Amino acid sequence: MASDVGRFRFGSRADVGGLQSGSSVALAGDGPATHHRGGASRTGNVRDNGATGVCDCHLHERVSDTAGFSLRHFLAPPTQRSDKALDLLTRMLRYAVGDSAHAAAKLLLNEAATLPRAISTPAQHVQTLTGDGQIADYLALLVEVFNHTIEVGLKGPEVHPMAKQVELFLLHRLNHEKVEVLYGLFFNANGALLHERELGRGNKASCHPSPAEIARTALSLGAAAVVLAHNHPSGSAEPSVHDVRFSASVAASLTLAEAVLVDHLVIGNGVAVSMRRAGLLPNGNPVKGGVA
Repeated sequence: MASDVGRFRFGSRADVGGLQSGSSVALAGDGPATHHRGGASRTGNVRDNGATGVCDCHLHERVSDTAGFSLRHFLAPPTQRSDKALDLLTRMLRYAVGDSAHAAAKLLLNEAATLPRAISTPAQHVQTLTGDGQIADYLALLVEVFNHTIEVGLKGPEVHPMAKQVELFLLHRLNHEKVEVLYGLFFNANGALLHERELGRGNKASCHPSPAEIARTALSLGAAAVVLAHNHPSGSAEPSVHDVRFSASVAASLTLAEAVLVDHLVIGNGVAVSMRRAGLLPNGNPVKGGVA
C-alpha cells in the first residue's frame, strides 16, 4: 500500500512494519510460526484470545518504549528513524529559528516519525506543535520547492539536438542581432540540455571564438553533443567558406572531449540554414536517435 502525503511518496507494502513484500505475516505465538493471509489460522500452535495477533519480529528493535509509540512510528521503516533525520531537520530549521531548531526538530520527528512526513506536516499542526509560525512557513516553502523540483525535474529538458524546437529557438534568439553572435547548446548523450551560452560576439563581419575553448566547455560539462548557431547581420543565411572551416575546427577539437558537433546553423533574414543538412559538417553523432 502506498501513501502520498504532500506529494511525498512512501514505499509499498514492503516498507510497512519491516515486513517482507508480498509475503504472509506471522501470527503471535510461542510455537512454530503460523502464516496468515486473511481468515482463520490453519497450522501451528497459536494463542487464541479471540483476536488475531500479528507478530512483527523487528518491533522491539524499532520501538524501545512500546507504551509511547504511535501508528506513524509503527509504520515507519527502521532505516528512516535515525539520528540522521534529526540532524538534517535540525540543520534545515536552524536557518529559520536558530538555536531552537533542535528542540523543534525533535518535536516534529516524535510526531511524524520520518523526515519526509515531518517536513510535510500541515502548517497549522506545525504551529500547534512548535508554537512558531516561522517554522510552519519555512517547512511549507521547503515542500513547495521540493514539489517544483520534482515537477520540473533535476535535469534539463530532454529534446533531441536536431529537433525543430531547437532551430526555432536559435532563429528567434539570433535573427535580430545587429552584430555577429555565436551561440552554443550543449547536450548529454540522451539529448538532455546541459548548458547554453553565448560563445562569441563580434562586429558586423565576424566573431572569433576559440574552437579549443568550446571543446573545454563541452569537456567540463560532460557534454556529448554540441549545436552551434550564428547570425549574418548582412541578411544572407548562406554558410561562408570561413563558416565551414571554423565548423571543421570545432568538430576536430570536440573529438578530444569525446563530443561531436551535431549541427551549426546560420541565421539570416528570418531563415536558418543547417550546415548538417547541407552536408557541410563531418559525420558522427553519439546522441541517442541519430542525426535527422
